[in-house]
Amino acid sequence: MPVQAEKLGGPNIQKLGIKAEYYIDSAEKLPELPPLNDANINLTIRQPLNQKDVAVVLIDLQKDFTTYYANQAVRGGRLGVPVPVPETINEPKSDEVYIQKTIQATKYFHEKGLKIIGTLDSHPQDHISFASNHIGQKDEHGNDIIPNVSRIILPDGRPQIMWPDHCVRPDSSMKPENAGGIQTYIPWQYFTILFPKGTQQNFDSYSGAQDKGGTSTGLIEYLNTNLINHVIVYGLATDVCVADTVVDLQQKGIEVTVVLDLCRAAFSTKKGVRNMESVGATVLDSLESDNTIQM
Repeated sequence: MPVQAEKLGGPNIQKLGIKAEYYIDSAEKLPELPPLNDANINLTIRQPLNQKDVAVVLIDLQKDFTTYYANQAVRGGRLGVPVPVPETINEPKSDEVYIQKTIQATKYFHEKGLKIIGTLDSHPQDHISFASNHIGQKDEHGNDIIPNVSRIILPDGRPQIMWPDHCVRPDSSMKPENAGGIQTYIPWQYFTILFPKGTQQNFDSYSGAQDKGGTSTGLIEYLNTNLINHVIVYGLATDVCVADTVVDLQQKGIEVTVVLDLCRAAFSTKKGVRNMESVGATVLDSLESDNTIQM
């Protein structure tokens, strides 16, 4: 169930039965960057900012997906710091500068009056994607399961990548300050609405629009109800949840502009960009860029 901004400090997320504070954090002090202003924002982005049909969608900007906060960081979001990262993967890190840049950009868009929409991973402890729930099983090649590397074939024939435990939804007895990696580090007051995803035990959900079983998060319906037909997207990870969300949005008729330097990849930025551009999304190198990035 989506979380309205006015309920973020309230008692419950009704469907999940947990406190809204579990999803938010009162952002600790980070290195300050110069504020963004109209003079250094690309015209392609700046032109529509006062239009009611434009919004910003932040994908999974959560502590568990950052190298700065998490014990399960994305290399640019790569999950699983305890797991050796292949030398062939050389993606930028989601460090404190990245975190501050995404906060800085979100603050800018919020002050321009755009709706700020967030998606957040919110998994039960027994989630189908966690390698810890498949101990003793073998991967699709008969090998031991390694988080971030292995893929299994589920009984119904679906392939499933094995991940470390991440963004685990706490039970209602846990104190919010102990909720850990499920929290977004973006200041809560910037959000208009949040859409938890991956809430069902048997289905993963890379896309912020729907899970692998086709159950909607409510994001598409929200955009349509509010007559939003163009979204600015950034978040984690470029080649997983960002790309899958962008593909779903484009295929539903929502025009998407992705800001690449406000994203980080798990495995391959190039793959994420190819997938997004293949469905017609515009991918900008940065907010200051005059051109779409060429990969």
